Amino acid sequence: MLKSLLKLRFNQIARLIQQTGVGVVLVLLFVSIGFTLSVLQYLTSIAALPFFLCVLLLLLIIHFKRTDLHFLQSIAKSNVEYRLALFVEYFLILIPFTFFFIYFKRWELIIPNFVAPLLAAMLPSIILIKKSDTKISLPILPADCFEIKTHIEKNIIGYCLIGVIGLCSAFHISLFILFSLLFGASIFSAYQKLEPKELIVTTKSFLFEKIKRNIRLVLIITFPIFSIALLFQFELFYIVLYFYLTIFLAITFGVLYKYAYANPIYPKYQTTTAQSLFFILPYLPGLIIANIGYQFYLWTKATKNLKKYYA
Repeated sequence: MLKSLLKLRFNQIARLIQQTGVGVVLVLLFVSIGFTLSVLQYLTSIAALPFFLCVLLLLLIIHFKRTDLHFLQSIAKSNVEYRLALFVEYFLILIPFTFFFIYFKRWELIIPNFVAPLLAAMLPSIILIKKSDTKISLPILPADCFEIKTHIEKNIIGYCLIGVIGLCSAFHISLFILFSLLFGASIFSAYQKLEPKELIVTTKSFLFEKIKRNIRLVLIITFPIFSIALLFQFELFYIVLYFYLTIFLAITFGVLYKYAYANPIYPKYQTTTAQSLFFILPYLPGLIIANIGYQFYLWTKATKNLKKYYA
């Protein structure tokens, strides 16, 4: 099973690179080299415990947001083989860190690269948490922001783990950057299903009002974490403000993309490579302008498409 699974994962990566284009991938790697080097520099001095906790939280978030767990269980011959497959996949995610720490002789940081994947693969079964059990009703969230409300209710554990990372930003600015990226990506994925057209009011202010309501809700949810990061990392306030802005750009991008390509025949769309590339642009130095420009294009396209959709 492991051999077939690894072959499948490598083929998926190769297909993604082929669809994106090798040239585009190289450009993105070149543009992001400054941010990557700063992260690597931080990793050379990080303590073992904070690194272990961050890695474990990341792997748990990935685990609880996966949709292929039932598939893995169905092809595994036993529960041990299923957990072993999870461990191998999570360990492969951390292999670049392992080589990096070996090169810099940070031997104490290599142990978390084995322990964290093991716990991420075993802990959910130990504490008897199933993804289907995590859906709870949150009446405190307004119904007019139903995308965010439904997504949080279905992924409450993942959002709680992301929130823990955000609270830990009091210790280092990189944790707030990680929080912004994870929270923005999670919120963005909430806008992948189109509601019935009876719920869409085709007025000039529909898009603006919808974006405003969703931004207001996310602002209320995330403001405590933003305040903590700003308080403890005030000397880097411009970084806190910038990455806090990326969360709201994720909301506007998700809403506009959803209605720009609204189609009653396909109420739920799959994330495309181009969509993912434009989404990550704000996290790369100097490319936030391209994201904002593309969103203006989506605004005009969504306005026109909604008229056709409602007609």
